[in-house]
Amino acid sequence: MGHARGLTAGIQADFNEGWSATVVQCNPMFEERDRGIARLTGEIHTDNDYIRELRAALEKVQPVSGLYYRDSDKFVELHKQEKAQRERLEPLIAVARQP
Repeated sequence: MGHARGLTAGIQADFNEGWSATVVQCNPMFEERDRGIARLTGEIHTDNDYIRELRAALEKVQPVSGLYYRDSDKFVELHKQEKAQRERLEPLIAVARQP
C-alpha cells in the first residue's frame, strides 16, 4: 500500500521528488517489517530454549521411567511365581492341618 502511495506521489512530482516521496512512504513499512521479524526471531529463540529444557528434562526422566517399568515387570513376575507356589502348597498345608 505504501508502494502505491509512493508511486502516486512520484507521478505527481518530478522523478527525484517522487523517488524521495516513495522512500519516505516505504521506510516505515520496512521498519515495521524488520520489527516483526526481530520479534518473531526472539520468539523462536525463546521457544528453542524451552524445547531444549524440555528435552533435557525428558532425558533425565527416561532412565528413571525405564527403571520403574523394569522393576514393575519384575515385581509382577515375582508375584505370579509366589502365587503359583502358594497354590501348590495349599493342598499340603490343608493336609497338615487336618487332625
